Amino acid sequence: MVWEYWNTRNLQQALEEVDESLLDDLEEIIPPLRGEAFNPTELSNRSNLVEILAAFAPSDYFKKKEKMRQCLEYLPPKKLRSFIRFLAERGVSAELGSFEEMVASVLRQQWSNNRFSSAFVEFFDLPSHFISPEAEKLPSYIDIEPLSPENGPIIAKPLKNLIDYQTQVYVDANKALEIPRSRFIIQMPTGSGKTRTSMEIIANHLKKAPPGSVVVWLAHSSELCEQAYQCFIEVWQYLADKPLKAVRCWGSHPAPQSFEKSMFIVGGFQKIHSILRKDEHAFDMLSGRIGLIVVDEAHKAVAPTYKAAIQHLTGMNTHVVGLTATPGRTEIEETEEMAEFFFEAKVNIKTDSGVSEIEMLKQRKVLAQIDYIPIQSPLNIELTTSQKRSLEKTFDFPKGFLNTVASSNLRNVEIMKKLLLSCQEGRRILFFACNVKHSRFITSLLTYFGIKAAHVDGSTAKHRREHVIEGFRNGDLQVLCNYGVLTTGFDAPNTDEVFIARPTNSVVLYSQMIGRGLRGTTIGGTERCRI
Repeated sequence: MVWEYWNTRNLQQALEEVDESLLDDLEEIIPPLRGEAFNPTELSNRSNLVEILAAFAPSDYFKKKEKMRQCLEYLPPKKLRSFIRFLAERGVSAELGSFEEMVASVLRQQWSNNRFSSAFVEFFDLPSHFISPEAEKLPSYIDIEPLSPENGPIIAKPLKNLIDYQTQVYVDANKALEIPRSRFIIQMPTGSGKTRTSMEIIANHLKKAPPGSVVVWLAHSSELCEQAYQCFIEVWQYLADKPLKAVRCWGSHPAPQSFEKSMFIVGGFQKIHSILRKDEHAFDMLSGRIGLIVVDEAHKAVAPTYKAAIQHLTGMNTHVVGLTATPGRTEIEETEEMAEFFFEAKVNIKTDSGVSEIEMLKQRKVLAQIDYIPIQSPLNIELTTSQKRSLEKTFDFPKGFLNTVASSNLRNVEIMKKLLLSCQEGRRILFFACNVKHSRFITSLLTYFGIKAAHVDGSTAKHRREHVIEGFRNGDLQVLCNYGVLTTGFDAPNTDEVFIARPTNSVVLYSQMIGRGLRGTTIGGTERCRI
């Protein structure tokens, strides 16, 4: 590895720069995890310190020029010369010369250049999380034409027919849309095909509507937006009876233009709000054409900024439909406000057998059976007065409490014991942490123990987040750790363990977290899921 030429003191200093308490934490955590196999010299041995630094250094470590310079200047001239030749073989231009000239040549490279970062990681045998993934530039819109011998499907996936309970929701929703300017909620449990069913409803609406009609789908995260965008294309490409533009309006994508043909616009709430803040008339040219607005995560609709965005987009003949996986919120006032906003109308799955819809879906293996295992640790925390007030006000544990839980090495030992055992069993694990630092820490511990793991949070660059999530979906990663980003808009059917290390008092948040692992065998998931 690139640090193998450093002395012990340099390595310890580098680890202190990553986290000043890291080595102290590891001295408490590693011995009980190793058990009788623990070697007292493990945390002071130079080669082990190299492995620890490789596991715990952040992914952007080499992006910082001073870190890169430090690593290069410790290399023997022969090793640096070999690296520059290796770069040339990989199509990266770097110059041979004196030692100083070679260092300067490498430092001129940009870490964001995927070819360079990939070559660096390969040559020095570093974990793949250091590689800077290539950012994919997605078009702001695409044209979808009806299928013909000259015009094939855009996404090479066959159209799957709706399951009977989905068809029932589809029929009931279409009846509700026959009422002028109707509003209602579609409530379907996570994993039952809520997005897929909704796209079929939207397709039917567009087919009935005149050319030039517009449907707007609103969501609060880029993952939810892209998931909806792709799902619509998969459905509409087979059902299309007229030309249509599918438009992205979130993140860096611009405000949508007023195209003459029919449009399906996926908008991020923050993006829509930002556009309207600059120009409150930005969507006036479209509002008269918008026949349907669909709000993913319906409870978001009553937040002031989201509500204002919906009102700006709503025309004289606009239907508004909210989607939710949970029938209500824990906060009574918000439940009532949401019900009022959607005219107290709801479409949901009906069962004839007297069992709940959840139980029916489990019986049919649409949802996986759940095995619950508690995390037990000798941790006793007394909430402060302010934390108690926060709990009473927000109905969930405050950040200060979660930070205290995250910093408990006793609890982290128990977490790691369970994770390592599950990894030995070959499970695919989605891990929810107490905070960002906790997620990164557990990821690094897993990496040090030889587990393929990665971390994402709200600050993770979009292209890196997409790269990591795809790695988990395709099996390159065994554990995906996160804080605050994968409760919705994330789908990996082969997840067979959801590890909730974050205490919560919120029924909605808890159901969203366990929902990531509920896909049953009927829809390509697993028979059982461990929580």
